[in-house]
Amino acid sequence: MKDNEKLLQIIGEVDEQYVPDPVEQPNTKPVRTFSGRKKIAIASGACAAVLIGAFALKGAMNPPKLPPQSPTESSAAEQSSMEDSRPDETSKPENSHTEPITTDVPPIPPISDEAFAQLLAEHRIYPPISDIQAKNTELAPIASDIIFGDMGFEGYLAYDIAELDTINPWSPDVPLATLPVYKNLSLRDDCTLSVYLTQQQMEQMAADAAYAMDLAIQSTTVERIGDLSPHLPAELADLPYCVETICDGSKYNTGTISIRVFGDGQMAVKFVTRNMALPKAYSFTGSKTTGEQAATALDYLAGVFRGLLQFESPAPYSYADRNIYGSRNRSYYIYNKCEDYKQDILSYNFTKVEFCPGGRNALMIIRLDNPLAAAENVGEYPIIDAQEATQLLLKGSYISSVPADYLVNGEITPEAIGKTELIYRLGTRDAYYQPYYRFYVELSDAYYAEGSRLEGLKEYGAFYVPAVESRYLADLPVWDGSFN
Repeated sequence: MKDNEKLLQIIGEVDEQYVPDPVEQPNTKPVRTFSGRKKIAIASGACAAVLIGAFALKGAMNPPKLPPQSPTESSAAEQSSMEDSRPDETSKPENSHTEPITTDVPPIPPISDEAFAQLLAEHRIYPPISDIQAKNTELAPIASDIIFGDMGFEGYLAYDIAELDTINPWSPDVPLATLPVYKNLSLRDDCTLSVYLTQQQMEQMAADAAYAMDLAIQSTTVERIGDLSPHLPAELADLPYCVETICDGSKYNTGTISIRVFGDGQMAVKFVTRNMALPKAYSFTGSKTTGEQAATALDYLAGVFRGLLQFESPAPYSYADRNIYGSRNRSYYIYNKCEDYKQDILSYNFTKVEFCPGGRNALMIIRLDNPLAAAENVGEYPIIDAQEATQLLLKGSYISSVPADYLVNGEITPEAIGKTELIYRLGTRDAYYQPYYRFYVELSDAYYAEGSRLEGLKEYGAFYVPAVESRYLADLPVWDGSFN
């Protein structure tokens, strides 16, 4: 689930008159920023531009929230110690849901090892990443376009770059010669929504998820592209956009549970009647939970939803950036950790599951963000190392949504680079899921009005350099800082 789908899940149902028309619209390619230019490197996100932009302003572009997007994850110990010395966050309101939770609830036990093994054998929701192999060894040129939202830019607020630490398994000290690139099969020229899986495939995924959670299915409905817009060709209007399965959620001390599967394989499990309360022994909030408390809560959720996650080695992590008032905005994730270094990098980027708090120490939505259900492995591509990527960045060869005017003195210096990591971007309109080096560059505070941001807060902008060697990039066969 991506972009506007994510936002709609958060804010609930939106009147159809406000849903953008998903008919064919021209894509605006991102403007690459190079030395000496002071352009805003922003591209419009087609029909969902406004929603994508709003999501970007929240700091959740991509993710990878790995640091997200992407969306990102921070060190529990460092976060806990920093929170003790930062401004009080208790005044930040929590999202609440239909029915308030006022009493403690008993813990929900995880499924047995035997039941878990049976699930993997008979009701696996997503195929293992290792099963998605390239069909041939010939490497074709790929596009390195990134489609950004057209509102705001990707930036992260923190008192110190250490607050943006993650458990990203990639390390600049471990040599890595190649990484796979995946073609986004849900990308269509005639529709800006993600459409690829058949109705039968989506219904099966929803049924497997319900079985994994031990839920009784009450109904299943199909939402088609034509339901979102009455002005589409018949062959497009009849394509399935989303399958929703409604289940009885009494096992989880809640009411109705909705399981929605989208055309690109993304899934959202929503507690409709009321959010699922965690026992009072756990803290699970958007702004009042420390990194250590978040890890404990995620360990509990990993057990409760062991069947849904289907992770043999669940690795929890949380990420908490700040707003202009210094308050933390925590996000919660679990991914399937692997012993093999390369497989662990892929798993970190492609198997993440997000748990969204809904207020009152309760869970509102579970998002399974695995786009490989609608992707094709196109080969193992040679990649450059972080040192070479840094040199390209300093020369101005990068892709970013950050205006060049926001850089200190209009340029990137080595001293301004706070952090470097290798991630896969999973944008809905990206033609390929490929590795990028993401640089966190400290920005100038000159564009902030005096007093509009707490003293000591720093803003880091995200700057991307493709990790794939330039000879395989169709739009930049020789990336030397020039652009034709």
